[in-house]
Amino acid sequence: MVSYVNALLYGVGGLVVAGMALLVALQERLVYVPVLPGLTKSYPITPARLRLTYEDVWLHSSDGVRLHAWFIKLFPHCRGPTLLFFQENAGNIAHRLEMVRIMLQKLQCNVFMLSYRGYGASEGYPSQHGIIKDAQVALDHLSQRTDIDTSRIVVFGRSLGGAVGTVVTKNNPDKVAALIVENTFTSILDMAGVLLPFLKWFIGGSGSKGPKALNFLVRSPWSTIDVIGEVKQPILFLSGLQDEMIPPSHMQMLYAKAAAHNKQCVFVEFPTGMHMDTWLTGGDNYWRTVQEFLQQHVPAKNDDESSHTDRVCSEEEGGREREGRECTDMVMEVVGGETAAYSPRTVEEVFTDFKGRRAALIKALTTDMVNLCLYGFPNEEWEVNLPAEEVPPELPEPALGINFARDGMQERDYSGFRTTTSIEI
Repeated sequence: MVSYVNALLYGVGGLVVAGMALLVALQERLVYVPVLPGLTKSYPITPARLRLTYEDVWLHSSDGVRLHAWFIKLFPHCRGPTLLFFQENAGNIAHRLEMVRIMLQKLQCNVFMLSYRGYGASEGYPSQHGIIKDAQVALDHLSQRTDIDTSRIVVFGRSLGGAVGTVVTKNNPDKVAALIVENTFTSILDMAGVLLPFLKWFIGGSGSKGPKALNFLVRSPWSTIDVIGEVKQPILFLSGLQDEMIPPSHMQMLYAKAAAHNKQCVFVEFPTGMHMDTWLTGGDNYWRTVQEFLQQHVPAKNDDESSHTDRVCSEEEGGREREGRECTDMVMEVVGGETAAYSPRTVEEVFTDFKGRRAALIKALTTDMVNLCLYGFPNEEWEVNLPAEEVPPELPEPALGINFARDGMQERDYSGFRTTTSIEI
């Protein structure tokens, strides 16, 4: 009996020691993942690939670390709200560009994307103290710009970015107008027990039970639950109920803590939202929720200058949408619904009428024209049927986000190829 008890104690002790060793040695790798498996640290694309108006911004954090960021504007003359976006813990800002493209379109805003130290083109190594410094210098930079309305700066943080955003919002009530938090944890201390369940007996946040004997080993605790109650600005909580990484209960606890001290809190759930795709699966409801929050808490000013710039934004956006609809009509005319196949000559004639562009449809699908269509109607799918002999043996490299599928097939009694372009948002 004594030997059994001793073995049990040794086993428990071994687990504790192993947990401590893992925590000390690997915690940065668990919390910060600047390079995704199989990829490089560099940006795979830039905003230019999505035809976004942007500026490369280089900053120096207060401890001298050189940081990189992208400032992306909806249009050069727009002075709508500006979102300071803090990303999740894995990958870099380039992996969020498709979401940001839709964000600009739906919210009529500017977006400032910061690469944390150690991420993307930024130098240094990630840590909690360092990233807080990075977030502060990014906000300071925005608040000093003369080409935006600095009274309409909103912090938007997802996952780890929500923890970052909460700290910088709390520390800057005079610079940040509102905060948006999506799928964020209460603390890394609580997440340790989620990732390594046996650790929950030894590590935990302020609201957890247990001795918390190993809390001192956690170098990046990110205790959002201890900070969120001090935020005085309006807060929007966006929670995906299918989050497979952070239990949705964390978001509920964050909201409860914030709402107890702040009456300007809104909590919205998205039943099908997972950790990384709530913005996608939430569809129009997601973007409408964010848009209404921005309209309520960072509305456009009524002065002449703001009215003029907002009108310019609206007119430019409306013009692009009208062009998108024209392009849609042209493509539908060419495709002819489900029944007709057109020769390149007919295609050429139709597209000649569209702003003087002259190209065969198979060629047009890889140019700016299809990007124009997809901007206005990103969920549409275009199908084009051409006789096999008219299809080039090798298609040109497609534009970003456009997938080309080519296969020989029988369709409506003629042999040909089908080329489909689609984009998912």
